[in-house]
Amino acid sequence: MRTMTFVSGAVVSALFASGCSGEESNDDTTTQVPTIPSAGDTGTTTDTGTPFVDPLEVAAIGWELKAGWNQELNQLEGWLNPDINGTNGGQPWGSVPYVLVTLANLEYFQGAPGSTPDPDNYCEVLAFFDYIATSQVGEEFNYDSGFGGTGTELPTLAFFEGVLRFIPETADERCSELDSDVFPGADPYELMEGMRFGVGFGALSPYLLETATQAWADDGQDFADDDQAYLTQFIAVNHDDGSGGVSFPAYDWNTAFYVETDYTQCINATYTSTTFTYEYCGLVQIDETDPANPVYVSGDTTVGPVHGYMSGGSWWLEDTPNLDLSLLKEDAIAF
Repeated sequence: MRTMTFVSGAVVSALFASGCSGEESNDDTTTQVPTIPSAGDTGTTTDTGTPFVDPLEVAAIGWELKAGWNQELNQLEGWLNPDINGTNGGQPWGSVPYVLVTLANLEYFQGAPGSTPDPDNYCEVLAFFDYIATSQVGEEFNYDSGFGGTGTELPTLAFFEGVLRFIPETADERCSELDSDVFPGADPYELMEGMRFGVGFGALSPYLLETATQAWADDGQDFADDDQAYLTQFIAVNHDDGSGGVSFPAYDWNTAFYVETDYTQCINATYTSTTFTYEYCGLVQIDETDPANPVYVSGDTTVGPVHGYMSGGSWWLEDTPNLDLSLLKEDAIAF
């Protein structure tokens, strides 16, 4: 289902406000444990005093990759977030590549474009992405029918395939209140932990370019002033191929916003679970001309090789009737 939103340089700083970082917990003060704000109190109280919560009936699922991308080395990388909120002693904090997974009900899509969704209508959870670099073309999604592809191939600049490893402590409260008739345990993990997942980058698809151009025009702006910062972020998950097997099409569901990133900036973090020290490099650049509304400094994807932070943003959450959830782990790479 269409999300009817677009990640632009004016709004991407919301990531910093939410603290969604995607890194493992550690004992170095220059990093943070990934968190997402709780959905809060989602239920009412019955006459017996027993909390009652309407289950989240998931109508669609979306995936957004947040990662540094090194086009020359054909790999995803960590990056550094500036401490714009002053919560880390002024020091940047590191993140590793992660995927933001959104599970939403029908009401999620019925709000006004650009409005803040009711937290009762969706949940979000982060997942680490274990991957290898592969080669796969994208496919134009059939936005007219809302199902399948048009058959038009779209070239990719890079493609990565692997599995998702969920981080339950980052989940909204609603992620434990899913419809248990569909999701065993009322959470996404049994069906989706270790699911097969792919992501690629390529030039903006015709649909995304047309839609972005119109969105900018509706806001009194010219997308040509910003288009160099955007790529398509192709998303691949298993679908039923109609013949008893699975297909793995990479559809143009997302955009990727390229942020200027300073790779002279690095920090070290030591993880208590392994005593392994990880070096994070690449400080994303922020324009704080308006301190109340800091924004990313957009990069230029036309000047290669691209090397910097890429923030994925969904234009489409896949309808669950289009997915056989029992097939999500089929043919997944074993790590």
